[in-house]
Amino acid sequence: MPPIGSMPSAPAAAFSGLSATTASVVRNRPAMDAAFCRAERVTFTGHVTDPLTEAADADIVVHYSRLTEPFGQVVAEAMAAGRVVVAARAGGPTELIVDRENGVLVPPRRPDLLAVALDSLIADWELREQLSAAARDRGRDLDLKTSAAIADSLLARVARDVR
Repeated sequence: MPPIGSMPSAPAAAFSGLSATTASVVRNRPAMDAAFCRAERVTFTGHVTDPLTEAADADIVVHYSRLTEPFGQVVAEAMAAGRVVVAARAGGPTELIVDRENGVLVPPRRPDLLAVALDSLIADWELREQLSAAARDRGRDLDLKTSAAIADSLLARVARDVR
């Protein structure tokens, strides 16, 4: 498969909530195809006031934190918007995503595997649609009350593991 940026209908990318410094780091990551990061295809929005709207405009939402997320509100919001989420297999996202059923989980600190997952999703429209529908179904369960219960359960488990 050709690199993302060389595909005739290569997708555009928007990185929301990133500072210029972080954007520079993302842009220079070895796993990211340099051609994909051409200015006409990539937008760094900085802070956005309505991330749910931003997520709803995306085909794929990537939440690949290098730190373990205690819950993953971004993941919950993207799923509620019916978007495919690719996240690190650590912490909160593992409570929300069932790998290859309603999203994709990738081992943390493995940008090579993140790139493989993204290439796979970009190339397979039907898989994206299937995962999006399942994410939307899961997202219906993630209202504030349910989200608080999931976060409480995760924190209780972490507290038990620390003892």
